[in-house]
Amino acid sequence: MIVQMKDGKEINVFAIYWVEFNSQTVVLGLPRNSGGLTAINMDSVTVVDPRLEGQFVYYDHGIFHHSLIDENLLDDVLEYDEKAYVRFLSILKSEGLIDQDFY
Repeated sequence: MIVQMKDGKEINVFAIYWVEFNSQTVVLGLPRNSGGLTAINMDSVTVVDPRLEGQFVYYDHGIFHHSLIDENLLDDVLEYDEKAYVRFLSILKSEGLIDQDFY
């Protein structure tokens, strides 16, 4: 999935989850050179491409790229841990989901 921010920047999405207490839909996007995943409220973006590419799994009120769950990377990538970020990028590159020069 690709979303477009208000400033025109397009961001690849690798997770979608639903916040129960306020019924929000949030995506986790991977901006270029960000160092980690960024939570983005779907009310603030435009969907450019609605297709989720790659393998996803359901986990705790959302769907996530499999490696975030299978390799226990989710929390670390959200906390901008460089080692986890580099591992996540290497998986995405090997699956052809981001460009080789992404980072």
